[in-house]
Amino acid sequence: MPQQREAVVSGGSYDYMGSRAGWCDFIHLPDTLTRMRDRLQELPYAAKAAADTQTVIDHLNAAIDQAAKLGPAWHAIEWWTSGDWGEDQAKLVVEHYATCPCDPGLRWDADGNGWLLTCQGEEKS
Repeated sequence: MPQQREAVVSGGSYDYMGSRAGWCDFIHLPDTLTRMRDRLQELPYAAKAAADTQTVIDHLNAAIDQAAKLGPAWHAIEWWTSGDWGEDQAKLVVEHYATCPCDPGLRWDADGNGWLLTCQGEEKS
């Protein structure tokens, strides 16, 4: 028998990781680091620190890109954990993430028919 999940207050179970608003400090960090890298590059004794800072920027930008792709899956799990969705809905979105060869997406249908899964501009209801 499946374990029952206790419903909690709707929303915010994972600090809204499924949206850019949930990790806005994270996405602005490369800008701050770029300013630091630029300052380090001005100093004759800081070449290695500047280069390593650029490496951190590159890794953060890659992580931000991946997090954006994961957004719909994170969103689905957060909504399931918060009691807004059932596991079947969350599972559908997470499985879509795993099988979509591009950037998976999740958006509300403009006609109010429910959530649409997107992949390379194609929609699946």
